[in-house]
Amino acid sequence: MVNKKKPFLVLCPMAGLTDSPFRQLCREWGADRVYSEMISVDALFYKFKKNEEFYRFQPAERPVVLQLFGHKPKLFFEATKKLAESAYRPDGFDINFGCPAKKVVHTGNGVALMRKPELAREIVAATILAADKVPVSIKIRAGNGDMTALKFLESLADLSWKTVMIHGRTYEQGFAGKADWSLAKQIKKIYPDKEVIVNGGIMTPEDAYAAWQESEADGLGLGQGIIGKPWLFAQIKDYFETKKYADLNLEQIKTVARYHLQALVEDKGESSIIILRKHLAWYFKGFPGAAQWRDKLVRVSTVKEVLDVLDGMND
Repeated sequence: MVNKKKPFLVLCPMAGLTDSPFRQLCREWGADRVYSEMISVDALFYKFKKNEEFYRFQPAERPVVLQLFGHKPKLFFEATKKLAESAYRPDGFDINFGCPAKKVVHTGNGVALMRKPELAREIVAATILAADKVPVSIKIRAGNGDMTALKFLESLADLSWKTVMIHGRTYEQGFAGKADWSLAKQIKKIYPDKEVIVNGGIMTPEDAYAAWQESEADGLGLGQGIIGKPWLFAQIKDYFETKKYADLNLEQIKTVARYHLQALVEDKGESSIIILRKHLAWYFKGFPGAAQWRDKLVRVSTVKEVLDVLDGMND
């Protein structure tokens, strides 16, 4: 039985999903910390201003962590330095050593770096040096081949990173199968002064509670479970308090969609509504008549079209 304070809840970094409008929405629903989608250090080094949309955030999103990926220590140093000195100085920098996407791994980035601990060490050291006292965290997986999370962390043990987020599945598992949440407990025992966040397989409030009991982690990271359900943060907090939580009804989800629409248009303009289509389809999955609504929602391109579809929905 866990006899410590309840964990904080984190929105995990997800490419193409955790942009500023979605982060704002998750903060509204109870996320205690939000991570950006992956930001290429190469892109920041060569075209910093052009890539502002990836690192731009609103004050209401804080605490916000910007996640960086790449494989060149020099570029990590330069990109981190630029961000630390910019108007968008974040509350943390995170280094991606966990992404299993083929296009990321095949270019030597993400979880591929777990197989190169010496290079990973150079990257972490360079980022810490450039961060100007902004905390640095790392995101890893349970393992990649014969390189386990515990072995990988040994190579970084003496560096002053603050936080590790451990996805309880290996590279080979991808996003399938049971996540080993107990790894976080082992890591916390070895590194008691580090902040440990567990993620992977947390899809419901019940999953969140089980992950916390098994891991005794400081924080819980929500990734795939939050897609189409930003209110999962609030449900988890309710469940931890009362062992109960409520599902949202159609009208409540329509309100969420309108909030997301407003945040997106304010951040990126009406032409960006195409980004919202996938979220809208996820929000209304499972309702009677949802297929018909989703067929319309994936075609919207203006604020009026979105609002018209939402207004036409009925239980």
